[in-house]
Amino acid sequence: MINFKNAFSLAEILTTLGIVGVAAVLAISSVNVNVNKKLSLTQANTAKHKVSQACEVMALQGKMKPYASTEAFINEFKKYIAINKVCTRSNITDCWTGKPVIQVDDSGNTYDIRNLRDGYDFRKFHMSGSDYSSSVMGVSFLDGTNMILNFNTQCKKLRPQIFSWIMNGEEPVLNEAATCLTGIIDANGSRGPGRVNHDVVYFNANGLGTTTCAFSEMGLCIGAPFYASPVTTQECIDRKGELGISDCMCKKADEVAEGEDACAWGYDYNTNDYWAGCVKECGGTSHVLTKSDTLKIFRYFYGYDDSSWDRLADGNYSTTNGHYTSGRPESHGFPSLPFVLWTNEEAPAIQYTCNYTGRCSYARTFESTKSVYYVTNRNAKSAAYCVCKI
Repeated sequence: MINFKNAFSLAEILTTLGIVGVAAVLAISSVNVNVNKKLSLTQANTAKHKVSQACEVMALQGKMKPYASTEAFINEFKKYIAINKVCTRSNITDCWTGKPVIQVDDSGNTYDIRNLRDGYDFRKFHMSGSDYSSSVMGVSFLDGTNMILNFNTQCKKLRPQIFSWIMNGEEPVLNEAATCLTGIIDANGSRGPGRVNHDVVYFNANGLGTTTCAFSEMGLCIGAPFYASPVTTQECIDRKGELGISDCMCKKADEVAEGEDACAWGYDYNTNDYWAGCVKECGGTSHVLTKSDTLKIFRYFYGYDDSSWDRLADGNYSTTNGHYTSGRPESHGFPSLPFVLWTNEEAPAIQYTCNYTGRCSYARTFESTKSVYYVTNRNAKSAAYCVCKI
């Protein structure tokens, strides 16, 4: 006779299948959420790229220059990108079809987009050489993407050149020709969820209003990374006291005034101090990341723990097991690895080649298996991204 004592009952089988089914539904739901988030973020970054590309073409044609207002800029801007509708501040929601309240990261903070007045509500800094006081404007592009933007009416005219791109993996996202433009982009509109770094992305903005930041982790409140336009040696000299800069780049021997440094061996680095450009955009060295700040960002992005990383000299770290939190930089508006961030620390003129190529400053690299705090020339085009402290 066959013994069935070790068999499962129908009720037990059905219960097990039910549990497996629920687990499968939850797993599929989680995958769908992640896929939808990635798709929405890709769409938002694509819109960011299109806006940047339009600004690049404008710059190449000499049209990225001062305008009387954001509206005056848009009247020129719409010749370079397909726009369906333009909205003033009074009817801004006609160009922002998503939820009026924007979810900021995963912190639960919200911001009513109707409260935006000017560029300073994107947490831009009050300083000479910039003016974001004109009213914000809204635009709806033909692809359904929406943007609320503001233009720096004191934007210096950009001369035609090869402009650098902030990359997301292998995809270009933000161009340095768009430095004078700030705003926020919504890729999904009424479909939502209207969450920053999901379907909504900052465009050269440091946050919203007075309470939210582009990145608020590890006790930091900072803006999104961008490429700063360089300043000239003379502008650095004129404003170094205001900005907290100790030394400026050198000049040719026949251009120096009394008390200024001449470049060794006839080098001329008079027109491209990118580090000082970052300091200017942030409103002074006190608003640029410190060495300690970059270390906090490293710890957050890499899920740092003492067992996974070897601590080297001068705040440097390396690992052999690749302990890196994949996707975390991108989910907070940063580019994909590798990338470099400027700090506010100037390097001694005698170090490396700084004594004959002008001036150097410190920066931190973020790579898959190491993070290095190092000295780099300030004239190096797109050597590092600029991030401002709020």
